[in-house]
Amino acid sequence: MITKKIRILIVCTGNSCRSPMAEGFLRRYLVPEGEYDIYSAGTAGLQGFSPTKEAIEVMRQEEIDISGHLSNALNEELVTGADLILVMEGSHKHFIVSRFPFSREKVYLYKEFARGADAYTDIDDPIGKTLEFYKKVRDDIKEASLGIVAKLKQERKG
Repeated sequence: MITKKIRILIVCTGNSCRSPMAEGFLRRYLVPEGEYDIYSAGTAGLQGFSPTKEAIEVMRQEEIDISGHLSNALNEELVTGADLILVMEGSHKHFIVSRFPFSREKVYLYKEFARGADAYTDIDDPIGKTLEFYKKVRDDIKEASLGIVAKLKQERKG
Protein backbone atom coordinates (compact mmCIF):
# COMPACT_ATOMS: atom_id res chain seq x y z
CA MET A 1 0.00 0.00 0.00
CA ILE A 2 1.39 3.39 -0.99
CA THR A 3 0.65 6.20 1.41
CA LYS A 4 0.59 9.79 0.17
CA LYS A 5 3.37 11.89 1.63
CA ILE A 6 2.23 14.72 3.86
CA ARG A 7 3.72 18.02 2.71
CA ILE A 8 4.49 20.39 5.59
CA LEU A 9 5.32 24.05 4.90
CA ILE A 10 6.94 26.04 7.72
CA VAL A 11 6.72 29.84 7.51
CA CYS A 12 8.41 32.74 9.27
CA THR A 13 9.34 36.23 8.11
CA GLY A 14 12.68 35.98 6.31
CA ASN A 15 13.15 32.20 6.17
CA SER A 16 16.61 32.71 7.66
CA CYS A 17 16.32 31.52 11.27
CA ARG A 18 13.10 30.17 12.80
CA SER A 19 11.65 28.26 9.86
CA PRO A 20 15.00 26.73 8.81
CA MET A 21 15.52 25.62 12.43
CA ALA A 22 12.04 24.09 12.55
CA GLU A 23 12.60 22.50 9.15
CA GLY A 24 15.83 20.99 10.48
CA PHE A 25 14.11 19.43 13.50
CA LEU A 26 11.14 18.09 11.53
CA ARG A 27 13.44 16.68 8.85
CA ARG A 28 15.41 14.87 11.55
CA TYR A 29 12.32 13.43 13.22
CA LEU A 30 9.97 12.81 10.27
CA VAL A 31 11.76 12.53 6.93
CA PRO A 32 13.61 9.27 7.69
CA GLU A 33 10.21 7.59 7.87
CA GLY A 34 9.58 8.57 4.25
CA GLU A 35 6.03 9.79 4.85
CA TYR A 36 6.69 13.52 4.94
CA ASP A 37 8.08 16.31 2.78
CA ILE A 38 9.23 19.28 4.82
CA TYR A 39 9.97 22.69 3.32
CA SER A 40 9.94 26.33 4.41
CA ALA A 41 9.45 29.88 3.18
CA GLY A 42 9.24 33.46 4.39
CA THR A 43 6.59 36.15 4.14
CA ALA A 44 9.16 38.88 3.47
CA GLY A 45 9.76 37.69 -0.08
CA LEU A 46 13.48 37.07 0.30
CA GLN A 47 14.93 34.52 -2.10
CA GLY A 48 18.28 32.69 -2.00
CA PHE A 49 19.73 33.87 1.32
CA SER A 50 21.58 31.63 3.78
CA PRO A 51 20.45 31.22 7.38
CA THR A 52 21.95 33.58 9.94
CA LYS A 53 25.28 32.50 11.38
CA GLU A 54 23.64 32.26 14.81
CA ALA A 55 20.91 29.93 13.53
CA ILE A 56 23.54 27.74 11.87
CA GLU A 57 25.58 27.67 15.10
CA VAL A 58 22.74 26.79 17.51
CA MET A 59 21.52 24.05 15.18
CA ARG A 60 25.04 22.69 14.81
CA GLN A 61 24.96 22.23 18.60
CA GLU A 62 22.00 19.88 17.96
CA GLU A 63 24.03 18.13 15.23
CA ILE A 64 21.69 19.46 12.54
CA ASP A 65 23.30 21.21 9.58
CA ILE A 66 21.14 23.98 8.09
CA SER A 67 24.06 25.81 6.45
CA GLY A 68 23.01 24.73 2.95
CA HIS A 69 19.49 26.15 3.30
CA LEU A 70 18.54 29.00 0.96
CA SER A 71 15.54 31.18 1.73
CA ASN A 72 12.35 30.89 -0.27
CA ALA A 73 9.71 33.53 -0.81
CA LEU A 74 6.23 32.38 0.13
CA ASN A 75 4.02 32.01 -2.93
CA GLU A 76 0.73 30.48 -4.00
CA GLU A 77 2.36 27.34 -5.38
CA LEU A 78 3.99 26.55 -2.02
CA VAL A 79 0.76 27.22 -0.13
CA THR A 80 -1.33 25.17 -2.55
CA GLY A 81 1.08 22.23 -2.40
CA ALA A 82 1.11 22.06 1.39
CA ASP A 83 -1.12 19.73 3.38
CA LEU A 84 -0.18 21.53 6.60
CA ILE A 85 1.24 25.03 7.10
CA LEU A 86 2.96 25.82 10.39
CA VAL A 87 3.79 29.46 11.15
CA MET A 88 5.86 31.14 13.82
CA GLU A 89 3.61 34.16 14.56
CA GLY A 90 -0.02 35.15 14.36
CA SER A 91 0.96 37.80 11.80
CA HIS A 92 2.22 35.05 9.48
CA LYS A 93 -1.08 33.20 9.81
CA HIS A 94 -2.99 36.39 9.00
CA PHE A 95 -0.69 37.11 6.03
CA ILE A 96 -1.26 33.66 4.52
CA VAL A 97 -5.00 33.44 5.13
CA SER A 98 -5.62 36.95 3.81
CA ARG A 99 -3.72 36.27 0.56
CA PHE A 100 -4.69 32.62 0.15
CA PRO A 101 -8.15 32.21 1.76
CA PHE A 102 -8.36 28.61 0.57
CA SER A 103 -5.58 27.76 3.06
CA ARG A 104 -7.50 28.77 6.20
CA GLU A 105 -8.13 25.20 7.39
CA LYS A 106 -4.51 24.10 7.12
CA VAL A 107 -2.63 27.01 8.76
CA TYR A 108 -1.60 26.76 12.42
CA LEU A 109 0.81 28.45 14.75
CA TYR A 110 3.74 26.12 15.39
CA LYS A 111 3.05 25.88 19.13
CA GLU A 112 -0.71 25.73 18.59
CA PHE A 113 -0.44 22.64 16.39
CA ALA A 114 1.98 21.04 18.85
CA ARG A 115 -0.06 21.63 21.99
CA GLY A 116 -3.58 22.67 21.03
CA ALA A 117 -5.52 25.89 21.43
CA ASP A 118 -4.08 26.62 24.88
CA ALA A 119 -0.68 27.21 23.25
CA TYR A 120 -1.76 30.00 20.91
CA THR A 121 1.56 31.82 21.25
CA ASP A 122 4.22 33.06 18.88
CA ILE A 123 7.80 31.90 18.66
CA ASP A 124 9.98 34.98 19.08
CA ASP A 125 12.04 36.29 16.19
CA PRO A 126 15.74 36.07 17.13
CA ILE A 127 17.04 38.16 14.21
CA GLY A 128 19.57 40.69 15.50
CA LYS A 129 19.59 39.20 19.00
CA THR A 130 22.28 37.38 20.99
CA LEU A 131 23.39 33.79 20.57
CA GLU A 132 21.74 33.03 23.93
CA PHE A 133 18.43 34.32 22.60
CA TYR A 134 18.85 32.11 19.51
CA LYS A 135 19.38 29.14 21.84
CA LYS A 136 16.14 29.94 23.67
CA VAL A 137 14.26 30.17 20.37
CA ARG A 138 15.87 26.93 19.16
CA ASP A 139 14.80 25.18 22.36
CA ASP A 140 11.22 26.51 21.98
CA ILE A 141 11.16 25.22 18.40
CA LYS A 142 12.62 21.86 19.42
CA GLU A 143 10.05 21.36 22.17
CA ALA A 144 7.18 22.28 19.85
CA SER A 145 8.66 20.09 17.10
CA LEU A 146 8.57 17.06 19.39
CA GLY A 147 4.90 17.79 20.11
CA ILE A 148 4.17 18.13 16.38
CA VAL A 149 5.92 14.85 15.63
CA ALA A 150 3.95 13.03 18.33
CA LYS A 151 0.66 14.47 17.05
CA LEU A 152 1.40 13.61 13.41
CA LYS A 153 2.44 10.06 14.25
CA GLN A 154 -0.71 9.59 16.32
CA GLU A 155 -2.87 10.92 13.46
CA ARG A 156 -1.14 8.60 10.97
CA LYS A 157 -1.94 5.60 13.18
CA GLY A 158 -5.50 6.61 13.80
